[in-house]
Amino acid sequence: SPSVDAVLTAIQAVTGEAGCLLIVKNYTGDRLNFGLAAEKARRLGYKVEMLIVGDDISLPDNKHPRGIAGTVLVHKVAGYFAERGCNLDTVLREASLAARSTASIGVALSGCHLPQEAESSAELGMGSHGEPGAATIATHNSGEIVRLMADKLAAALPKTGRLAVMLNNLGGVSVAEMAILTAELAKTPLHARIDWLIGPAA
Repeated sequence: SPSVDAVLTAIQAVTGEAGCLLIVKNYTGDRLNFGLAAEKARRLGYKVEMLIVGDDISLPDNKHPRGIAGTVLVHKVAGYFAERGCNLDTVLREASLAARSTASIGVALSGCHLPQEAESSAELGMGSHGEPGAATIATHNSGEIVRLMADKLAAALPKTGRLAVMLNNLGGVSVAEMAILTAELAKTPLHARIDWLIGPAA
C-alpha cells in the first residue's frame, strides 16, 4: 500500500471544491493507510469520502472479500458521475451501488513461465498481492476453467439482469490465449445476459 503521506499528498494535489472520493481495494494495509490519510485530510479542511471495494467472490464465506479487478468498473462509474458535475454524495452513492453490484473471480499461475515450462495447475481466486486462491485447479482445459469461473460468478450474481463483463489480463496471457478464453466465455450460460464485454479486442 502507498504510505499515509503519499496518499495525503495525492489528496491535496487533486482535491478541489467538489471534494475527493477514495476508492480502495479491501486489503488491511490499504484500508489503514487510505483511512488515516483521509482523516488527516479532513482535519486540514478537505472534503473526503472513502469507498471500500470487495468484489472477489472466490471465497463465498469470506466476510471481508478482497478488492480485485472489478474495482476498475467502480472507478468508471464514479468518474462518469463526477464528470457530469454531480456532488460528492451522489458520486459516492452511485459508486457504492456499482461496488455492491460487482463480482469478480480470478485465476492465475503461481508465477511467470515460458509456454514450454507452463505449470500444470493454477490458483482459482488468487489475490492481487499473490495471496492463495480458493482452490488449485488443473490448467490443461481452458473450457473447464472458464465454465468453473462462470458458474461461481453466476452463483454470486442476481438470477436475472443484464451484465457488463470484463475479461482481464495482467500480461501473462497471450492475445491468442485471451481469444480462446473469450470464445469459451461465449459458451457459458452467462453469455445470454452479457450486454457489454470489456476485454481483448476481437
